[in-house]
Amino acid sequence: MLCLLCPLALADDLVVTNARLIDGTGKEPVDGVSIVVQGNRIQSISGELGATQLGRVIDASGKTVMPGLVDAHTHVLLEERESGVFWLPASDEQMDRFMRESMPHKMRSYLESGITSIVSVGDYWRHVIDLRDSVREGRISGPRIFVTGKLFTAPGGHPVTTVCGGEGWCRSNLAAEVDDEQSARHWVRRLAARGVDGIKLVYDADWLPPRMDKHVMKTVIDEAHNNQLPILAHSSSVADTMDLVSAGVDALAHLMESQDESEIRRIAGELATRNIPVATTLSIFRQYVEADTEFSADSDARKMLQWRMNAARMLANEGVTLNLGTDTLTPLTEPGESILSEASILVGAGLSPAYVIQAVTGHAAQHPMVPDDIGTIEAGKLADIIIVDGDPLKNIGALSNVELVIKDGKVVFDRWSALGSYDD
Repeated sequence: MLCLLCPLALADDLVVTNARLIDGTGKEPVDGVSIVVQGNRIQSISGELGATQLGRVIDASGKTVMPGLVDAHTHVLLEERESGVFWLPASDEQMDRFMRESMPHKMRSYLESGITSIVSVGDYWRHVIDLRDSVREGRISGPRIFVTGKLFTAPGGHPVTTVCGGEGWCRSNLAAEVDDEQSARHWVRRLAARGVDGIKLVYDADWLPPRMDKHVMKTVIDEAHNNQLPILAHSSSVADTMDLVSAGVDALAHLMESQDESEIRRIAGELATRNIPVATTLSIFRQYVEADTEFSADSDARKMLQWRMNAARMLANEGVTLNLGTDTLTPLTEPGESILSEASILVGAGLSPAYVIQAVTGHAAQHPMVPDDIGTIEAGKLADIIIVDGDPLKNIGALSNVELVIKDGKVVFDRWSALGSYDD
């Protein structure tokens, strides 16, 4: 059992002692470590407690200490009530009510699952920016959020028909439908002025057509860079992905899909050379396999899942940075379930638990929308720390056993306290 003590709280330090530390850098775990936090930063990591023992002390004996988890592909405001069937607000008033009634619980669910940062790669733009700012300003408790707002797409492209079903409010708030240079530049500038953290475009001729015009795609990328914003892209085929890489995209929102391993190796070389990370998003395909509603029962989804699992393994082996991203939507799958599902599929694809842990922690700093002081437990980094029961290096399922969460140097979840087993 964890014991959080506050003896003679004469200092603001928070100290985690007796830690078995997985620091998110890929290094081997270290036992018996003390982690000293001052304010919202990690001050030091050592084998001795030193003079800081007048602060708050957390004894992590018998547990594993890790960085807070980062989901690099979410849609925090979208809800899938049945597989492939979305709840669609019809007005600002409906969305405002949803934010008031649903977001506090949803944000807590992220934190209680050990997820301290998320990347929203397509949400109702004004509302997700407001949510991000509410978390930043402490008006709501939740993971820090990095947002793209609207998805740039061709007229009638994903998510207009796939998510919104053509419904007007959803369409105007979730998609920027652009078919010329002028509209592309206008919407990038408008989102930049509103303070998004990045831009996302959809460029997919195979799975979710119609595909954006190639010249318009390049315009969106160039204008994002002109506004000092990184750009992420959704694609599925190797050919479309190569177009995006050549145009200067900064990150990919999904693994690509191909039966041709030579194609995967060829693009892997480009991605590794250009330091372009890829979000994994495999659990959404497992959902489709299990539901058998989006695709035919003779399992197009199974094929796509297998091809993308193969791509994950090959890209990792070729030195491409993989960011764990789930793309699964509540309330069908809760945040912690999504993370565990994604991690388990990646292990099943042949990646080691150590690599998967890095994909959901340390690799976050290589995502262009995420600051480089997130994702690892190192001196000077933001103090996002979780304590789990068990050893996720031996059993990745231990990621679901989150017992305590520290975000920005503050304890935001303590399972034992919540159960009434915590003594002040």
